[in-house]
Formats: sequence, structure tokens, C-alpha cells
Amino acid sequence: MLIFFCLFLCACLTLPKAVCRFVMSSVWKVLVQLHNVVNIPCDVCSNDECDDARVFSVVARAVSSNGTLLTECPEVIAEFTTRDIVQASAADPLEVKLDGRGERGAAVSAEWSTNAPTIGLMLLVKERQPTCERVIGSCEKNLVIDVSDVVQRRKIVTHIVGTEMGRVGVSLTVAPSDTAGYRRRLTEFLSQYNPGGLHLVDSVVRGIPEVETFTKLYRKYALVDYERRVRDFFRVYGREHAVQVPLLLKEWENREEELMHNLVLDNGPEPDNIDAETRLEAFLRAHNVSTATPDVARALRESNNTPFQLFEALSLKYGPEPDPRSYLFPPTHYELTQTQYQLRQLRPTSVPPIRAAENKWSPQREISSNGGTKREEEGKPFSQHQRQQTSPVILSVSHFDPPAATETDINGNGDHSYGKEKDTRSVNFGNNAVMSWDGFCDLLRRQWREPSDVYYMSEASFSAVAENMGYTKPDRDILIHQWQQRLRAAVREEVLTPGDAYYGTAMKEVLNLVGLQELNLEVVSVTMVSNREHASCFANRLLTAQQRATERLAIVGEYHRLRDIVVHGANGTAGEHNSRRNPCIVFHRLPFQNWNRKQFTCILVCDVVIGKPFVCTPLVKTAREATEEFRTEWDCCVFHDASGGQAVAVYDPQQVLPRYMVQCHVDVTVTPCPAHPSRAVEYYVADENAFACSHCVVLGKYRKKEVLAIEDAVAQARSRLADYKRDVHQLLVDLEARETDLVREVDDMSIAARRLEAEKEVERIRREAEERVAAVLRALEQAEEDQLNDIKLRRECVSKARDAADTLSENVTTALQHTNPLQILAALQRVQAEDELQYLRGEFRRSCIKINDTENGTRPDAPYAWTRTAIRDDDDALTIAADTGTRVNPLFEQIEDKMQRMEGIHMNTNSRQNYGYTSSIGTGVSTHLMETPQPEKNTTVNSLYAKYLAIASGAGKEEEEKEGLIHQPMNSNVITKKNSESNSALCALSAHPSEIRRAKEDITKGWALYRQGNTEGARRMWNDVYGCHLDNAIGARAQAYIAEALDRDYEAAAKWYDLSLQRDPSDVMTLYNYGVLLETLLGRLEEALMLFERAHTLGDGAAGRRAQQLRVSLGKI
Repeated sequence: MLIFFCLFLCACLTLPKAVCRFVMSSVWKVLVQLHNVVNIPCDVCSNDECDDARVFSVVARAVSSNGTLLTECPEVIAEFTTRDIVQASAADPLEVKLDGRGERGAAVSAEWSTNAPTIGLMLLVKERQPTCERVIGSCEKNLVIDVSDVVQRRKIVTHIVGTEMGRVGVSLTVAPSDTAGYRRRLTEFLSQYNPGGLHLVDSVVRGIPEVETFTKLYRKYALVDYERRVRDFFRVYGREHAVQVPLLLKEWENREEELMHNLVLDNGPEPDNIDAETRLEAFLRAHNVSTATPDVARALRESNNTPFQLFEALSLKYGPEPDPRSYLFPPTHYELTQTQYQLRQLRPTSVPPIRAAENKWSPQREISSNGGTKREEEGKPFSQHQRQQTSPVILSVSHFDPPAATETDINGNGDHSYGKEKDTRSVNFGNNAVMSWDGFCDLLRRQWREPSDVYYMSEASFSAVAENMGYTKPDRDILIHQWQQRLRAAVREEVLTPGDAYYGTAMKEVLNLVGLQELNLEVVSVTMVSNREHASCFANRLLTAQQRATERLAIVGEYHRLRDIVVHGANGTAGEHNSRRNPCIVFHRLPFQNWNRKQFTCILVCDVVIGKPFVCTPLVKTAREATEEFRTEWDCCVFHDASGGQAVAVYDPQQVLPRYMVQCHVDVTVTPCPAHPSRAVEYYVADENAFACSHCVVLGKYRKKEVLAIEDAVAQARSRLADYKRDVHQLLVDLEARETDLVREVDDMSIAARRLEAEKEVERIRREAEERVAAVLRALEQAEEDQLNDIKLRRECVSKARDAADTLSENVTTALQHTNPLQILAALQRVQAEDELQYLRGEFRRSCIKINDTENGTRPDAPYAWTRTAIRDDDDALTIAADTGTRVNPLFEQIEDKMQRMEGIHMNTNSRQNYGYTSSIGTGVSTHLMETPQPEKNTTVNSLYAKYLAIASGAGKEEEEKEGLIHQPMNSNVITKKNSESNSALCALSAHPSEIRRAKEDITKGWALYRQGNTEGARRMWNDVYGCHLDNAIGARAQAYIAEALDRDYEAAAKWYDLSLQRDPSDVMTLYNYGVLLETLLGRLEEALMLFERAHTLGDGAAGRRAQQLRVSLGKI
């Protein structure tokens, strides 16, 4: 099998190029279109019959190389009548546009599928009469079409086929339905020129037409020289227009194939597609030279078989190349049938052929509100034999109005009969009808009415007016018939095609008038309309206006309703009206602002006499009432409608003159790409937070970015918004529960256990010291006030957060109801950028943090990993020894710092009330109740511990006497207790009192060094103390400080504290510090309580408060 495959591949590589293509793709699909017929014989339009029933059709058929009809390829048929034939000027040929006549039901395009790489195209022009049908034109030989070349390489080919009825424009384009072939061809191309872009094939096939894609690729990789093709075209068809080539190429950038297509249809075949021998023969004949001429022979030798170089050299030497239309196509002629010839002989007079219309629909005509000026023709045609047009029209042939109808042809059955006004009966009232109409107009004038008013009436209104004037039914029928004839004669319409010069201008103007982008409006057809009678009334109304000002406005509505405005005017039954009581015609400046889906509609663009407008305030939502006084001073009313857009109301139908009508699909949900406004947004670039079209993704700045299809992005955005909505709802529930809890906390404050304990404490303190009651009550009130303020603050925070969450929920709900993908994605971006949900969650967490425990009035217990120890030195200074082995929570650090400021605890102060401080989370009210400000004491003499040491060491009665003279007596219980234990202290302390004092000073200096961060200095200082006092309590205490504060060896510190107490059982400072160590760091609460109680019995008030707190936490109270 592998050998067979290799042989097959080798055989394919040796096949010719066309055969290889055929092997790769067995079915070729092309779209065949008929566009126009140019240079129609004048005899076709010389028929003076009132009812010209002839219908002409152009038929394209596919045939094989041997002439056999290919039945799998459908016929392409385009029909037209003499009323569709136009003439730009007297010197221009007659022409008809076929690709704008689709309303007749004939298919002007069809898709052909064939297995053969080459087929033939047979073209016929037929004439169908009521009694017969005949062929009046055909091509001399079938046109050979290289289908494989069209599909594989050129993508679009435009041909001009000559027949006896004129030149027919035919184009063959790669079929849009062949997406599989499109994908395969693009993959093959990128594999050869840009393998890195293969991952974009699917997005390109889905978003960009094949002709446009390959035009860009050919231009990017310089495979086709479009500039050379355009210059060569203008060198042949219009050298005077060659200066416009750069501007034209810039305007049609990346659409050069479409440009060449339009140029060929409007002028003639591309020079590269003309047989070189035929061109050379015509050139030599035109300049009367031959191939034997030396200059011609030299040009032939130097051209290297390149026609472009050959004819460029010949043109520089001998002059311009003759127009190919003068020698490629046969002369046109039209033969009358026998019946037509006999009828023409019987008539004494005849209507001349179609003449040029008086007013031309040019791109600049009446484009401004005050009337525009006509653009001069870009070039004048030069003479040609056989009536061939040679002056090029760069992009298209501008259309003119059809000729005005006469009394003899207004009963025709062409396209210009309008709905109800079309009368199929054969009525001939003769001169009596004309006289009856003239009498009717005179009677109207005698009744102070203008005859022009009848052109703004419906048939029922006109019949009612005639009946009121006394006309009988037969006379009314005559008048109605005359009225219908004049209506049809006054109204003219012309369907424009995309190739017409005014087509693009009309599209841009419509977009500006209705406030849409090009992508939002898909034009189906553009029809120029005119009403001769309405134009005359409009001009007279403009002269009588308060100010001679007009403006171009648009009405949106159903097709037949707008058609009725064109025929009968915007009278009392047409247009958009404010109310029955106040009839007026309303023009909305933004008629599509409330549309939310794609719809088919019709837009009628009109010139409106604005005159002197009355401008209402934005609060006024209806037009002013058309009173006589108002209409005397003002011509129209400008107001804001209910939807918020500006609108213009006019009260006189003669102020409105329709210009053209556009049938279109309007899709306001499509968003243009910021970089390419002509393309729709199809992708969302998540990394850039931007929207992009397929061009940006394939060839633009996002070609290497990860993108999402807009549908997928919308689905994700909806999902994210739904998640946000769910989270917001949950947050609302939590906030409501929190608010309820806070209200309950406020209600429970009056019966909290904290208050009961506080009252008990107050009673006890009152028994001890009456003077402290007021301070305790103030501390209690301050604590309650702080807590109440805290609760109020958190409650207010919760309330605000709840309001913000409600607002966020409404915004997210509104965003989910949007149908526009861009608005949904923009809402998601806004919610993510504001990050309001995260902020509200943070507010919720902050509202859960309480300063005080509301259940029992005590500080909440925290893990020992968050605990630090407060150690007192010999000068009663407080030092916080932190446990560096664990991590302290920053949040509790902030709360602890706040409580330190509230309780008045400061580092490096000598206040006795600071003895009971610990760094547990929060601080209970009981601390406030038990702490009372004490007067400062001398750091060396006034210390209780210093006094005890002085007494125990026999420092002398002189110091006690001095203390007695300076200070008030101490508590008798304390002095008694100290005296009772002095003997044990004397046994433990054998050193001299001066040495004890120096040792205490050294310990204090060690703590000072520790607070400054000099831990090594503190260690040296305490080691020196220990070295001097190995056998007494102060040396053991120095070692306890080293183990606790420096080494963090709390078990060793406990042993040293225990040794110190064995040597000096009455050392209050050691008792307190040892109790703090056991409580906060070792968890031996019972032992700590015993030490605190013992220290309290020795006169240490701080130890008593600490013991009280510990008893509460142990539940012994």
C-alpha cells in the first residue's frame, strides 16, 4: 500500500498544473452574475405605443467544450423593460442595470458546480411579446471560462460579452457557499507562505470573504501588482484620469479586485484579458504602421513577450492605444417585427427616442439642506465609430431621471404604477376628460383652493371633494382617472445599484441621518424618487417660510406606507403623527435608539422646510398644537419625544419632499471594531481587555493573542455576573444576620455578667477605700460607652455595607438583563475593576471583630502563641518579653495596641498599676475596675521590695525613720507580715546592704539595656550580678531574667524563680514575675494563682488584681 501511495504521489508531481488542481479538487463552484447591458440600440426605445408590453431577458447558460448544455448548472436570467433603460446624456449610450432588477422575480445570479476545469458560457438576449418570443442578440461564440483558474487563483473574473443588443457584463466569483474548499485553499496557501498562521484558518473562513482574504494576501506577498493593472487600465481607457490612480488605490486599499471589477463593468475589458495579437493589429491599423516598421520590430524584440511592456513602448512612440470597445464587439442593431413595423407605418407621428433627463442624480446633487451644486463631469467623450462610448467613467455611470410621462403613455403597465392607483381598465375619455379636469381646477380656484392640493389627497379624499363640489358619479370617475394619470406622470423612481456613483453617497447620508454605523445597516435597495407636483409645491412653500432653511430628515416605516407618502404626500393619513387632535408629521433624529434586534424596514429620506423652528424644552414630550397663531409665527416644532430623542414636527405636507427610499436590514446589536469600523466585533481579547474583529485577530495587533469568540465571552460574563449576584445575595443575608446580632447585643448589655461582676467589685472596693468608688464608676461608664460606641460604629458600618450591597445587587441584576454583548462585557469589567464585593466582604469581617467580650466581661483567652510576658524589674519598670518562637497575628497586634492606649499602659514607666498588664487579646473591664491611679514613688527607696530588703538586711533604723518622716505609714498588715518574715530574709541575704543595692541597680541597668535592644549588654550585666551573688536570691533572680527574657527557656526560668523564692520567700517581685510566667507561658494557672495571692498578702495590689482576674477565668467566683 505504501509503494502504491508513493507511485501515486510521484505521478501527481509530474502532472501539469491544471491537472494537479483537478486531482486536488473534483468539484468547482463559482457564482455567476449578470450586471448590465450597455450600448443598447436606440430602435429598442422608439416604440410609441401607450402600453409597451415587451419584456427583454438576458440568459446565461453553461455548456461543455463540445457545445452540450450542462443541466447541473442552472440558467441565469435577468429581465428588463424599456422603462428600465436610461441614458446619462445625449452623447452617452443607452444602458440598463440588471443586478438591481431583482424585484421582477428573475434570478440575476446562480451558483454553478462542475467537475470540468473549463466550461463554455452561452449568452442570449430574448424579447418576449404578448404573442411571441424571439432571440434578438447572442454572442458570436461561446465564452470559454477557466473555472479552475477562477477558483484557485483569480477568485473573481469579469467579462464583457458583445451581442447585437449591446455589451453584457458578466462576472464569475468563487462561490461563498464553498466553505470547505475555501478552508482547503487557504490552508494550502498559508502552508507555503506563512505556516505560522495556520491556526487562524477557521476564524478567517468564518469571518472574511474569500475574495477579500486572497486580495490582501496577494497584495501582502506581492503576488499581484494591482498598481500596474490599474495604471495599464487607465492608459488604455482614459489617460486623462491617470493622475487619480494613487488616490483611487488608497480609497480601495485591500479591495483592489473589487475595484477592477467595477472598472471593467463601467468601461470595458481589462487589457491583460484581451488577446495580444488582436490588440497589436488594432494598434498598428490605427497608427498606420506594421510589424516591419523598425521601431515596432525593436519593441517586439525588447518586450520579452510581455504585452504591458510592448504596448507601453508603442504608446510612448506612436500615441494612445485605441479603445478596445471600438474593435472587440460587433455593431448593435434591433430589427422590428412585422407587426411593429406595420403599426409604426400607420402612425403619422412618433415619440422620439429616450432623451437625457433634465435633472441628473449626481453624487453631489441636493445633498445639503439648502440644496447642493452639480458636480462637473470628469471628462468628455471623444468620437467613436459605430456609436461606441470610449470616455471612461472611473467607477460607475451616473443615472438620470426617466423621461417625463406624456398623455399618451401614463397608462402603461411598467414599474411606475403605484399600488391602488394602478388602473388596469382601458379607459379613453378623450378631450372631454381634459376639459373636465380644467373645469375642475377652475372651480377649485373659485373656492379659494389651489389645484396643487389635490396631489396631497388620497383617492377617498379626492372623491369626497369632487362630490362636495357637485360632480355626479360618471364625472367623478373621469376626474379620478385624470387625477390618477397625473399622479403617475408626476412620480418617477430609479433603482440604484452598488456601482452607481450616488449609491455610496446615499448610504453615508442615511447613516448620518439615523445615527447608525455602517455595520448596523445592511442596504437591500436604494430607490431615487421624485414627484414633479410636490417639488413645485415644496419650492413655493420654501419661499413663504419665515426663514428659507431646509434640512434633510428621514422617516422610518413600512414600505407601502412610505411609498404612499411619495405618491400622495405626507398628508393627514401618512407619516408619523402626534395625535388626531394635533395632526403633524414627526421626523425622529434617532429613530432606532430603542430597537434591540435585527429587523427589516424602509427609510424615506426627505427634504423638509424647517424655516423658523420653535424649540421646546427637554421636559416637553409632545409637539406644540398647530393653532393658527402658532403656525403664523413658526414653521415647525422641535421637541424631545418620550424615548429621549429629538424630533421635528411639521404641520404642512408641502414642507416635505421625498428624495430617495432605502430598504434595509437594521441590526443595532452589532458593534463595530475600534480599529476597523467597517467590521463587526467578533472576538474578545482577555489579556488586553479589548474587542477585535477577525482582521485584527488574523492580520492585526492581536494575531498572537488568545481570544474568545464574542458568544463565548458573553456566556462567561453572564456566568461571572450570576456568581457576583449570588455572592451579593449571600452577603446581604449575612449582613442582615449581623445587624440582628448587634441589636441583640445592645439589648443584652443591661443584663450582662460584666455589670454584675462590676457591681460586686464596686462593693468590695467601697469597703476598702470609699474614695475609689467614683473612679471605678467612671471606669465602668467609660468602658460601656466605648463598647456602645464600638457597637454603634460597627452597626452603622454594617448598615452602609448593606445599602452598598443592595445597590451592587441591583446593578448586577440590570447588567444580566442586557441583550447587547458589549454592555454585558462592559458591566463585568466595571464590577471587576471596582472590586466592591471584596470591599464589602472586608467590611463584614471588620464588623465581626469585638473589642470586649460581651458574655462575661473578661478578656477572651488567646492562644499562647499570641501571648507576651510583662516582667517587672527592681525599679518597678514594666518590660514586655515577646515569644519570638511564634508568629503574632497583625490584626490582634492592632487591637492590643489600641487597648494599651485605652488602659494607659506605657513602656518604661514606674507606675504600680502597670504590674498586672499582659498582652492577651483585648482587655476586660475588670482591669479598669481594679486599677486605680497611684502616686509615683522613688525608684530606689519607695519600692516595697526595697523597703523589705532594707529591713531584712538591717540597713538601719535611720532610713526607716527618714521614710516615716517623708511618707505616710504603710499598711499595718504589710509591715507586720514583713516583720514576721525578716528572720528568713536575714538568713537568705548575708551580703552587705550596699552590695545588695548595687546588685539591684545593676539588674535595673540590665533591663534598660534590654529595652534599648542591647541584649548582649543585658546578659553581661546580669551575669556579673549572678557572679557576685551566687548564693543569694538576687543572683538566682538575675539568672531567671536571663533564661526568660534572653534565652526564652521558660522551664529554666521557672527553676531559677523557684530557687530565688527558696532563698527569699517574701520577695514580692519574684512572686509576681514567677506567677506571670506560670500563667501566660507555662499554663500552670493554679500555681500562678497561689503566687499572686501570696504576693497580695504581702501588700502587692497589682498581684491582687491579677489574682482576681485569674480566679474569674478559673470559675472560682
